[in-house]
Amino acid sequence: MNFFKFNKPDVQKKEVIMQPTVQPFTQQRPSFKELVARHEPSAQPLPENKKKPKDDACDFFHVDIYNIFKHNPEFLEKGLGSDGGPVERYVLPLEIPELSVFRQVNITKYANGRYDLHFLSKSNEVPQELKEFIAYCSDVLGPDFMQKKHFSEDDVRDLRLGVFSRVWRRQMRIENINFTLSLTLIDIPPQTAR
Repeated sequence: MNFFKFNKPDVQKKEVIMQPTVQPFTQQRPSFKELVARHEPSAQPLPENKKKPKDDACDFFHVDIYNIFKHNPEFLEKGLGSDGGPVERYVLPLEIPELSVFRQVNITKYANGRYDLHFLSKSNEVPQELKEFIAYCSDVLGPDFMQKKHFSEDDVRDLRLGVFSRVWRRQMRIENINFTLSLTLIDIPPQTAR
């Protein structure tokens, strides 16, 4: 019995032509959640040769990191930042997990209009999208302050120990403090014309 039909002679491939399906006008439109589920990156990833090239860090995110306030984050409080200056704090739950792991972003807005984005997860696993983001950052910014580059087997060990990190000073940091991943993008200049 040939369970895996490997050596099947004289099998010809037939060309299959897909005809578009026409949906009747009376069909109900899909809900927002159904549309999001269809386009969620983990649902049907594009083949490697079909992925859109990443030219900027913002290309990795579903939210517009340069115009985060268009997503209507919830205002939390006014306070003082680490430098003693006034800040405003906001929170934005994410319907689609960023980099397949981050489900919330905390925003710290400074008096000059710039802000920090602190993405939070409930996971200690590094999915492929985050590995690609780390590789992009290493390629564009160079090694982090500890001379670490792309994600490696050493990082798997560090994740288990709770000491995983990538830190590019005054730009970004990825850590797993308390065995959950976080990503902080530092001092983002707002750009509304993107």
